[in-house]
Amino acid sequence: MKLKNLEKLKFGLKSPKLKFILRFIFSFLILFFVLKSLELTEVLNSLLSLDIFYLFLSLLLLFFLLFLMTLKWKIFINKISNESFSSLYKIYWASDFMGLFNLGAVGSETYKMFSFNDKKKALALSLLDKIFSFLWYILLFISLIIFYLIWEEFSVEHLLGSFLLYYFCVTIVILSREKFLKLTIFGNNRYLRSLKNLQDLSNREMILHSSLCLLSQAVAFILYSMWLFTFGIDFNLVLFIFLPAMTTLLTLPISFQGLGVRESVLLIYANQFNYNPELVIGASFIIFIVMLIFRLIGIVPFLLQPPAHH
Repeated sequence: MKLKNLEKLKFGLKSPKLKFILRFIFSFLILFFVLKSLELTEVLNSLLSLDIFYLFLSLLLLFFLLFLMTLKWKIFINKISNESFSSLYKIYWASDFMGLFNLGAVGSETYKMFSFNDKKKALALSLLDKIFSFLWYILLFISLIIFYLIWEEFSVEHLLGSFLLYYFCVTIVILSREKFLKLTIFGNNRYLRSLKNLQDLSNREMILHSSLCLLSQAVAFILYSMWLFTFGIDFNLVLFIFLPAMTTLLTLPISFQGLGVRESVLLIYANQFNYNPELVIGASFIIFIVMLIFRLIGIVPFLLQPPAHH
């Protein structure tokens, strides 16, 4: 009897609907703890101050961010496909739309694979793109926080110094990337081994991949800084330190589109520098809304995809 119940539990946890509900509940719980100590009226008033011009500008930044993410993905997927960049761009955008209804940043990779003849290899390469991106974000965060903790301040010089440390760490990983992959859950994936993709990927391509991750964080920094500034929050270069950590957490399929996770990280940022938490959280909600709108627009490339994708 216990075994049957256990099997039912395992089956239930594999259900997309249940996972969606669990992630939504998790986001709600985090938001509850974030908002319980804030003045909700002030947060709501800040949301009403949404500026259409900055909304349009944010969407343009997200188009560029998607360009960088597609270019990063293309480095891996080119090993099995010669799809044009515009086609890959549409696939990536459509997968973002589908990410609203499945496992989020990781689960959207399952949608991408339907665009390729060898779906299993496409999925393996897409996941490999995520694995290394995840690693680059962690290394970037470590590099940034080391410089901040040592000098207890963060200027442009410290930022550039942390970038040098980041590329030093990246180089070490690239030179030992085969050993690194064996440490991951995909280390014994036969599709990766059959591709010999780690040997096929040059050091230059891996450096480019890590650089695109860094550039994507710079675009995110502009986006977050812009909305915080419109809410009266001063420009602060230290925000750059928080973004890789936030991106890493948002990649994990534990919340609904990062709702609650993003607010928690920004609340820590607000408390650290004595910023008005209501305004910071208001800006965070606006960013969530903008990103949600951008992903919803992804229904256009989704509907233009062949029926097999649906």
